[in-house]
Amino acid sequence: LRELVRYRKSLVSERTRELNRLQKMLEGANIKLSGTVSDINCMSARNILEYLLTGEFFDEAKYDEMYKQKIIAHNLKASKEQIIDDLNGVMTPLQRRMMKELLSHLDELNVHINNLEDEIDNFMKPEEKQATQAIQDVTGIGKNSSQAIISVIGTDMSRFPTAGHLAAWAGLCPGNNESAQKRKTGKMRKWNALLRSSLVVC
Repeated sequence: LRELVRYRKSLVSERTRELNRLQKMLEGANIKLSGTVSDINCMSARNILEYLLTGEFFDEAKYDEMYKQKIIAHNLKASKEQIIDDLNGVMTPLQRRMMKELLSHLDELNVHINNLEDEIDNFMKPEEKQATQAIQDVTGIGKNSSQAIISVIGTDMSRFPTAGHLAAWAGLCPGNNESAQKRKTGKMRKWNALLRSSLVVC
């Protein structure tokens, strides 16, 4: 389970890097897609990108057509005028070619991530699934994070005498080094990278 969760985490990180490359490429073409949609990986953003890659001009008529056909969402964060203005940059043939390759890679990563999520669900034992559901009651912890936590600490909590012991083992408790009312270095102990990074994100 830990191997599956680690591999999913690495693929999600790779997808994030590719999305950052896409954002940088769009900014180079003076296309401000991030000012139009809240998530550059959403369906509306993808549909807009697919149209821009055809080399056509994004005007008011095209916006109305896509809006009517529900190709783009009705709750985008920018106004109609701002969207049209933000999407009309200058994209070179080379940039279009690179962007098509990048979008193709993103699609592949999404498929692999979805397959891994199904594999993780099928691989988890009933008590592990029950534990992940219980952890998700804590504000800020979602399904993927709860699976990462359980994959590291398991479901047997008898190995941790108190909650403080678990927090310290995860590397989330600063050292308590105080002498003569002066705090000295508070270096934390060595931690489990998967568990600590997941908890820090939460």
